[in-house]
Amino acid sequence: MPAGYNKCREDGGKIRTVSGPNKEHGLKKGEYVTYCVITRKGKRTSYRGEVHKKKKSSTSKHSSPRKYTKSYYKRAYKKSKKG
Repeated sequence: MPAGYNKCREDGGKIRTVSGPNKEHGLKKGEYVTYCVITRKGKRTSYRGEVHKKKKSSTSKHSSPRKYTKSYYKRAYKKSKKG
């Protein structure tokens, strides 16, 4: 990362993320960049980080929110009472 960006992070600057595609920030589809914004002596300054490629999110069957429905909890409760 650029030195100014790292210094901004160390000094407590706020991190903002911009996703592509975005012509204003020079980003293609599937890319993003982070900016660090900090105010010093009443002057707001921002520092651009490096451009990154988005990672494909992996979905596993364990992360499915449908697993934990009311009926799931009812079955689990009945099983615990039996045993």
